[in-house]
Amino acid sequence: MFAAQYTLTPALLDEVFPFHLVLDSELAIVQVGHALEKISKRPILGKQLSHEFSILRPKTEVDFQAITEKKKQLFFLKYNHSLLQLKGQIILLREEEAIIFICSPWAADSSILPKIGIRLKDYAIHDSMIDYLLLQRTHKTALEDLKTINKELLKKYEELGESLRNQKLLAQSAAEQFKRSNTLLEELRETQAKLLQAEKMSALGCLSAGIAHEINNPTSFLYGNIPHAQEYFYDLIKIIQTYQETYPLPNDNIATQLKKTDYEFIKNDLPTLLNSMMVGAERITEIVKSLQAFSRANEAYIKPINIHEGIDSTLTILNSRLKAVGNRPAIAVLKEYTPLPSIECYAGPLNQVFMNLIVNAIDALEARSQNQPQALSDASNIADNSDNPDSSLINWEPTLTIKTQIVTNNWVRITFGDNGSGIPDDIKRRIFEPFFTTKSVGKGTGLGMSISYQIVVEQHGGRLSFESQLGEGTCFVIELPIQRAEKLSTTSQTTPSE
Repeated sequence: MFAAQYTLTPALLDEVFPFHLVLDSELAIVQVGHALEKISKRPILGKQLSHEFSILRPKTEVDFQAITEKKKQLFFLKYNHSLLQLKGQIILLREEEAIIFICSPWAADSSILPKIGIRLKDYAIHDSMIDYLLLQRTHKTALEDLKTINKELLKKYEELGESLRNQKLLAQSAAEQFKRSNTLLEELRETQAKLLQAEKMSALGCLSAGIAHEINNPTSFLYGNIPHAQEYFYDLIKIIQTYQETYPLPNDNIATQLKKTDYEFIKNDLPTLLNSMMVGAERITEIVKSLQAFSRANEAYIKPINIHEGIDSTLTILNSRLKAVGNRPAIAVLKEYTPLPSIECYAGPLNQVFMNLIVNAIDALEARSQNQPQALSDASNIADNSDNPDSSLINWEPTLTIKTQIVTNNWVRITFGDNGSGIPDDIKRRIFEPFFTTKSVGKGTGLGMSISYQIVVEQHGGRLSFESQLGEGTCFVIELPIQRAEKLSTTSQTTPSE
C-alpha cells in the first residue's frame, strides 16, 4: 500500500475515488478501487495494465515514461473483458515511481451501465450529455467574457485612434528629418563598407607579405642547397664505383652492409627523390611570388603594373578551390591573354577585384555542379527517348575563361566568364548594391561586388558590367584606362565603344 499523498490516506483515497488504479513503474496494477474491483468480474490486482485495459485516448504507448509525459491530458481506458470504460487523469508519484489513475465510469449511453453492474445512484458517472451541457455552459460564459473584453477593446481603440491622430501630426513634421537621416545613413553604410573592406584587404596584405617572407627564407635555403646535394651525391657514387672497379670482390663486412642498405635501390632512387624536392621547392617559390604580388594591397599609390601577373597571382592563391571537390570535377581555367602595356592603377585594390570576381565564378560553378546530377539524370531520360539528346547537359565541365584585350589606344578590357548557374533576372539590378547577397549566412557579406564597382568605376575611372543567362553562365567585363586622365596631355581620353 502506498503512502498518503495530498493529505489522503489510502483508505480515504479508496472511499473518494472508488474506481481508481495504482500502477508501479512496470505498469503492474498494485492497488484497485473497491468499486472497480467489484464490477471487474475477475481479479485484476497484480495484473499488467495492457492485459486488462486498452488506452483509447490519448494515443500513446503502454509505457511508464510515455504515459507520464501525457499526465496533463484526459485518459480514456477500456476494460478488455466487458463494456466498462473509465475516464479520468493520472497523478505521478515520483518518489514511489508509481501512477495513480483517478477515474470514474464513462458511458455514451447510460443503458449499458446495468450490463456492467453499475447503478446511477451508487456512483458518479461521466455521461456524454452531462459533458456536453458543461461544455455548452462554459462556451456561454466565454462568450459573455468575450463581449466584455470587446467593449473594453473598443474603448481602448477610440483612445488609440486619438493618439494615432496626434502621432500623425508629429510624423508629418518628422518625415523630412527622417528622409535626411536615411540619406545620411546610406552614405554612412557605404563609408563603413569601404573602411571595412580596406581594413580587411590591408590585414590580408600584411598577412600575405609576412607569410611570403617567412616561407621564402627556408625555401631559399632548400632551393639553394639541393643542387649542391645532387652534386655531392654523384661524387660519392663515383667514388663508390671506383672502389667497386678496383676491388671487385669486397670482404664479408662490406658485402653485408651493401645488402643491408640496398645500395642499388638507393643509387637509383635518390636522384629521383632530389629532383622531386627541387620541383617542390620551385612550386613553393612560385606560391611565395604570388603572395608577394597579391600583398600589394598596402600600396596606396598609383604605379604601372602587369595585369596578367595580378590575375595569375590571384589564381595561384585560389588554386585549392579550383581543384576537384566531391562530385564536382576540377575547374578548367582558360586564359586568352593579349599582350598588354603596363596599366597605371592601384595594384592591391585591383587584385581585390580579381579575387572577388573569380571567387564568385567558382561559387556559381559549384552551385551548378550540385544540381548537375539531376540534370544528368534528365538528360539520360531524354537520350533514351530522343535521337538528339542535349549534349550540353551530359558533357558539362566547369570552366572559367579569362580574356584580356586592347580596346582603344588608351583602354583595355578584362573579362571573367564562367559556365555556372547564372544570375536570375529579378536580382540582376541589385548585384552592385551594398550588403546584397544571395549566399547563405556566413558565406557572403554582400560587399564584394559593391566594393569592386567602387574600385573600378570611382577609384580607377573605369567601367564594370556583366551579362548573364540563367543556367548557362555569367561574364563580368572590366574596362580600364591604360593611363590616368590627368596624364593625357595632347589627346583627350576616350572611353571604349559600347
